[in-house]
Amino acid sequence: MGLGGCASHYQSAAEEQPTPAGFVEQTEDGFFLQPAPLYGSDELSIGAVQLSDGGQLLLLCDDTDRALNTGKPLVLYLDGEYLSLNWTESQIQAAVGCDAFRTDLETLDKVSTVERAMLRVHFTDETVEHRISGTTADYFSRPKMFGPQRSIGRFVEAVQQSVTTDALNADNIRTANSD
Repeated sequence: MGLGGCASHYQSAAEEQPTPAGFVEQTEDGFFLQPAPLYGSDELSIGAVQLSDGGQLLLLCDDTDRALNTGKPLVLYLDGEYLSLNWTESQIQAAVGCDAFRTDLETLDKVSTVERAMLRVHFTDETVEHRISGTTADYFSRPKMFGPQRSIGRFVEAVQQSVTTDALNADNIRTANSD
């Protein structure tokens, strides 16, 4: 079961241009990272969503519409550490063609900062392993700052900045009301 919107579907009313891959957008509920293609893959891309409850989802998008084996986790390999993320049913309208996996900000931060990041995804007919981090050759065609790791890093920074701002605003309200 896929989620709607792997392709860039958010549009500015003024420009009518699709939102670029890897772009972090603030929504009513939080933040949405438009899925960024993995290095060396025309089919797979990853994005992220901040949920209204404060949780996060990692989005895995497949342009070939392969059916995901939802009973098996998405496995991340992050500099030798293996992490399993479980599929979650989610109705994120901006993520057509994507599947969502429950995660947290700490894991997303690790994905964005490790030297070597890979994933293993189980489709019903095949298992695919692919790198998230790029190689030196990849960076000639698409600089690291435009790659999936840096995109996830921008998402993490936006969420952290929002949380810090909200905390500061809450402290200011309490201080102003305590007179």
